[in-house]
Amino acid sequence: MAFIKPQIPIDGDNVELDYTPTNYTPNDTGTESVDNFRLAAHLNGINTALATGTGGDVSVIYLPFTISTSSPQALGSLVSGDIVMNCEISILVGFSDAASVITVGTPANNSAVMSASEIAPTAEFTYRTDENYLATGSETLNLYILPGSSIIGSGYVLLMIKN
Repeated sequence: MAFIKPQIPIDGDNVELDYTPTNYTPNDTGTESVDNFRLAAHLNGINTALATGTGGDVSVIYLPFTISTSSPQALGSLVSGDIVMNCEISILVGFSDAASVITVGTPANNSAVMSASEIAPTAEFTYRTDENYLATGSETLNLYILPGSSIIGSGYVLLMIKN
């Protein structure tokens, strides 16, 4: 003999939440949400915050590179108070010249964010630093690639900047 559980449908959009968010504002516009305490309003508020860049003001920069990428390669502009929180260099194809060098920094200091001693371009690996770099004025953040006589080599840089 099999027992069958009765199924009670729940309208997930209208599940009431007892939560007051700090990084987004619930948004009850649209047909699915009836007030700001419903799941649909919270999801709509999160969607709006993500679309407009509010709720944290963190910029993510991704740039693929190869041995032929011009150097310096501008990654973005910083203003006073911006913080480079994380920098990741992934070498997908190792550079063929052991003398090749990759750094991330500013025109005043090419290795302000990540120095050559932190990256081995010949090794296929992901190099990370979470040492914060604080911009003290208007600066350009650059990727510097000195491939030497490499005939192969590629990767990407990934940065998180708090504005």
